[in-house]
Amino acid sequence: MSRPPLEISRIDTLPPGKAVAADDTALTAGTDLLASALQRRPPGPDALKTPPRVLHHKANFRTGNPGLMTRIASMAIPLCAAMLLLALAWMATGAIGTDYQVLAVLAFFILYPATWSRDIEEIDFGMQILTPWLGTVVVLAVVGLMTGYLWGFPIEVLVVWMIFTPMMQYLVLQVLPSLLAALVRLKRRPHRVAIIGNNPLGVAFARQLEADSTAHSEVLGHFDDRKHPGRAASASRSLGRLADVASYVKEHGVDQIYVALPLSSQSQRLIATLDSLRDSTASVFFLPDVTGIDLIQPRMDTQSGFPVIGLCESPFKGANGTVKRTIDLLVASTALTLLMPVMLVIALLIKLTSPGPVLFRQKRFGLDGSAIVVWKFRSMRVTEDGDKTYQQVTRSDPRVTRLGAFLRKTSLDELPQFFNVLRGEMSVVGPRPHVVSVNEQYRSLISGYMLRHKVPPGITGWAQVNGYRGGDDLPSMKKRIEYDLDYLRRWSVWLDFKILARTALLVFKDSRAY
Repeated sequence: MSRPPLEISRIDTLPPGKAVAADDTALTAGTDLLASALQRRPPGPDALKTPPRVLHHKANFRTGNPGLMTRIASMAIPLCAAMLLLALAWMATGAIGTDYQVLAVLAFFILYPATWSRDIEEIDFGMQILTPWLGTVVVLAVVGLMTGYLWGFPIEVLVVWMIFTPMMQYLVLQVLPSLLAALVRLKRRPHRVAIIGNNPLGVAFARQLEADSTAHSEVLGHFDDRKHPGRAASASRSLGRLADVASYVKEHGVDQIYVALPLSSQSQRLIATLDSLRDSTASVFFLPDVTGIDLIQPRMDTQSGFPVIGLCESPFKGANGTVKRTIDLLVASTALTLLMPVMLVIALLIKLTSPGPVLFRQKRFGLDGSAIVVWKFRSMRVTEDGDKTYQQVTRSDPRVTRLGAFLRKTSLDELPQFFNVLRGEMSVVGPRPHVVSVNEQYRSLISGYMLRHKVPPGITGWAQVNGYRGGDDLPSMKKRIEYDLDYLRRWSVWLDFKILARTALLVFKDSRAY
């Protein structure tokens, strides 16, 4: 069993590696930098070695040559798919026909633009590679079957292409950061950077900026009117007060300025300083301090023309939601087709061995806290709804029938919930839904409890495969919620498949199932 995640209240200090632009010309670049900063989240269980997800964005990176880097980064993944297909076509037929060229172009534009990571340790195989590739395969397969175009390709070529493309993309992402770090040094000198704010946030940002090989930046020092005693301030180079910023920028050729002070701090002097920079060509960025916030699926976006920072959002928005729903439909329909004979036998045995309905229906909380009715095979002699009160099932509980004990031990009682998945009320993988009375009891006792409802509830989940199935005492519930929130932070298709595989291994040996 994996170690449990850190307590919910634990929040890591944000490595302030990025920022959001304050002037119009640098807005999109700052958006990207801030998005990358927000990807740092509290560490999860040791069992999950998936690093923080790279956020989706389209802005240029502020490097030696942002245009070149953006083009290379956004085209690398699509080019891998297209070039591998053309190479397979050449090996299979000795030529590259028009049909292969069309398919390669379609794959390229479905995948373009791609997300990337400047650090090979941050590559999320499921999110950056597998998720967009599976979506591309599904789209091409649907279009190909509807038009009959798919049957013109040798099946072995398509299978090899489908399997080896993610592997090739992963290898490219391994070498891309080093390649880009070398490319940005070919054309120009490093960016000369000054930071407004000689505080821990500004100093930490300066250190990470200089350590980032692709940023190609030289941090000259910090401006601040206040004294910041301690290690952080003493380790930085002071360039003067806010009134000195404009003249220093002109004299020393500074081309990037990062504001690490709250906008409410020294507001009049800070506004005057920013106004004085209008007479320079330096790009100005605002570095927000979100170190005290437990971030869940953070991202940059715009709302009605205003830039906004999403601090807590569902991971299943846009394309991710489509991929998640597609997988749910495929898994649920396949499971019901294969297991329907088993389900009919179970229904007959329930009817023959104890009085009462075959199915047990119970109201629980679903997506966004909405009420749903969850289906299960009846395993008990009672059918408590759990709306007002709920008694957790215990080992050797007299309310559980003999057949019900077997069904609960093997999780076969959960099979009807695949119908809930088809109806869109649940997902195959997600936080387990709780009865209404349990929700009302613990939402005020556990910080972040209701955040688990930002995704559809699941038949199985990250907490369940890590040993936190059942148990409604406060310590057990806290651990379960910690894993549920960790799932929200780290979701990827790869993680869902991992949970499904571990669920299958636990079916007959889960000591907490009774």
